[in-house]
Amino acid sequence: MTGDFTASWSILSRDRDRLKIKRRESFRPFAPSILREAVSEWFEQDDDVPFMMQVYPIGKEERRLIPALTRVDGSGRLQTVV
Repeated sequence: MTGDFTASWSILSRDRDRLKIKRRESFRPFAPSILREAVSEWFEQDDDVPFMMQVYPIGKEERRLIPALTRVDGSGRLQTVV
């Protein structure tokens, strides 16, 4: 019984930390890694981002194809691969 309470508490604590302290969205999608030459086919901005440090808008038509990679604002944290 105590183990169940502890697990539930840590989940609630994690969600509180994510929303209030770290100011993160409740759902954090996966970050897409994409071949450098294919960036312009999926993102509205074409750039070289080797270290996943930029967030760019995903093309409107492409968002429905990759919902697990799309944030609520339609963007994705991009990492380009050579």
